[in-house]
Amino acid sequence: MGKMWIVRTPTGEIEVKAGLVYQNMVVAAVRFNPFNGDILSEGAHVRAYDMRVANDVLYEKLSDFVSKLVVLHGAEFKEPESCWLVPIAYNEKIVTHLKIYVDGVHVIPDYASDQEMKWYGR
Repeated sequence: MGKMWIVRTPTGEIEVKAGLVYQNMVVAAVRFNPFNGDILSEGAHVRAYDMRVANDVLYEKLSDFVSKLVVLHGAEFKEPESCWLVPIAYNEKIVTHLKIYVDGVHVIPDYASDQEMKWYGR
């Protein structure tokens, strides 16, 4: 796991994220619920304008989270990017996807999340 960071969207909502790092680059990001610190499933959105969970609770959940990640069997092919999306699950819910290049060997970094982690990460 990489660092955790908090960003504010243009509408003022807070997003809490953490990066999965491979070879010093973020390859996927997971999001947390700002109210209770739970890891959000892919596509879930919580409208929060302030943090209601302490950072130490988030870090505790993050350390527990890493040990329980599961790479699911199967993948989805994305034609425009020529890559495979491999789902990553936590507690039986998909929390992010890992992008694998069409050759099946190379991992594609998540450049936007990598920049966010470098700018805002703690």
